[in-house]
Amino acid sequence: MIKEINTDGIVVKSNKHGENGRLLYFITPDHGIISIVKHGFNSKKNIGRSILQPMNYVKLEIIEEKSKYKINDFELLDNFEYIRSNYERIETILNIFAVLNKLPLNDLDGNRMIFFLVKKLLEASDKKSEFSSNNTEIYFYYQLAWCLGINFNISDHCSICNSKDKLEYIDISNGNLLCKGCKSTSEYSLPISENLSKFLINISNVKFDKIYKEKSQKDHIRKEFINMFNLYTNFHINHKIVSGI
Repeated sequence: MIKEINTDGIVVKSNKHGENGRLLYFITPDHGIISIVKHGFNSKKNIGRSILQPMNYVKLEIIEEKSKYKINDFELLDNFEYIRSNYERIETILNIFAVLNKLPLNDLDGNRMIFFLVKKLLEASDKKSEFSSNNTEIYFYYQLAWCLGINFNISDHCSICNSKDKLEYIDISNGNLLCKGCKSTSEYSLPISENLSKFLINISNVKFDKIYKEKSQKDHIRKEFINMFNLYTNFHINHKIVSGI
């Protein structure tokens, strides 16, 4: 049965396919990440070469047949030109896209939330404001956990005794911060640095386009967060989200 689909998509990956084709990956609000082969992609007559590039936001008209997709028509909605002028921004976003391509996206509501999270990532990074690669990655994955239905429960006090001092542990089983005195209340408590604890508290109620106002985190804080994040996601969905740090 042939089905026509009209949807928005963001190109998250593009691989060579055969001599003159490309295997394109789109994240969409309704179908998660889909892959489509575009034949004749490198032809000089193909107007899609400049439009169907990674990070571009496009409107798609797709034909679905036997669980395979074919692009019938497309229109560029935004190419986020300012991002493309900055190598650090490009690298950060492509690193995040590499992670997205490995996600087990099966939930319709989750797909929609992740799509709009990616859109916010691009829109915020496209502004002529300060940019921190580490802040952006940490914030994106922090919000991604919420999209996956395993959100953290970060607040400025210990979830057991309400103390605001020495919040040096996080409970991997529920995403709560714990103080040093309450760490033994959970067998899943994980030590975290004071810097990471404070940053998580600060970003828990911040919008994407305001993340640049937060103090830029060092690379070792990003690595610490990714290690913790992988333990957290593996506990809840049996899947380590980020394969490399």
